Amino acid sequence: MSELQDHEATEPPPDAVAARLDQILEDFAEAVADSSTVSDAARIERIARLEKLRAATAALQAAESVRFAQSQVAEQMAANVDPEKIGRGIAEQIGLACRIAPVTAARRLNTSRVLWFELPDTFGQLVAGELHERVAETVVSETRHLDADKRGQVDERLGAAGIARMGFKAATGCIRKTAYEADREGYMKRGRTERKHRRVGIRPAPDTMAFLTGYLPVEQGVAGHAALRKHADAAVASGDGRTRDQIMADTFVERLNVTATAEPPVTATAAEFASVATTHGRCPAGRSASSTPNDPTNATPSRSPHPPDTTTSAAPPTHHEHQIEACNANIVRCSRCSS
Repeated sequence: MSELQDHEATEPPPDAVAARLDQILEDFAEAVADSSTVSDAARIERIARLEKLRAATAALQAAESVRFAQSQVAEQMAANVDPEKIGRGIAEQIGLACRIAPVTAARRLNTSRVLWFELPDTFGQLVAGELHERVAETVVSETRHLDADKRGQVDERLGAAGIARMGFKAATGCIRKTAYEADREGYMKRGRTERKHRRVGIRPAPDTMAFLTGYLPVEQGVAGHAALRKHADAAVASGDGRTRDQIMADTFVERLNVTATAEPPVTATAAEFASVATTHGRCPAGRSASSTPNDPTNATPSRSPHPPDTTTSAAPPTHHEHQIEACNANIVRCSRCSS
């Protein structure tokens, strides 16, 4: 009996904030189930407040993440952990709590740290529910070439410009312009440096489809899309029965020399589908695909570990054999041929 009492005495007290959040979740569940009749004006007011609550929730989660990281680092330092290992495990624990990958959790934590320490005005608007979470993340991303002092100056200017009252597109334009004016050379250097991260990625889509994306310099991306659009417009004008989007997609495939024609579609094996699914979010060598803050493709292209086989002593493997080899190696793209 004494041991039970000692155990109860050492249990930490219940967390008041967690209890309040649990109550909020219960209240939300009741509100969802409530079918009482209210005016449309009242429902719009609810929607507006829920949007503010979404932003405030993001701010609270960011604050808790930063405080958790600070506490963990202090605990590790007190335990004389190897300096090179300080901070390990933090992103994994946050990822587990949020049910996201550690890489994504690490990116979120970095964004939270910048908002907390270097962008107080932006973070304050997020706390108040006045600023959308996406806009706050854009401020972090677009000012990454600035030091803390210049970042703070941009933060003040953006608050004075009223980005909280703008739509996302207008706010993004304002953020980029202000960040550019704060350090034009740094902004241009960032663009030049980013080009070394150009890549092609693939990720699965519903119904046996896939997203094949390219992370390219803007002039190359615009030129490529314009060429596809011009070809599609000409095909539609000549009476092609396909839609413009279908023609652009088919032409894209044909010009990559994946197949001589996009119709009928190429039949993929189960192994190929599995390969696309298992490489989602990972590059072929097993490294994380999120090496940069803004990664629209969420994957990196595989690089051939072997030079092309130019010997003539034996017949080279067929493309199908290359595909099977690639699938077995958990690589989407054929590793030794481009056909």
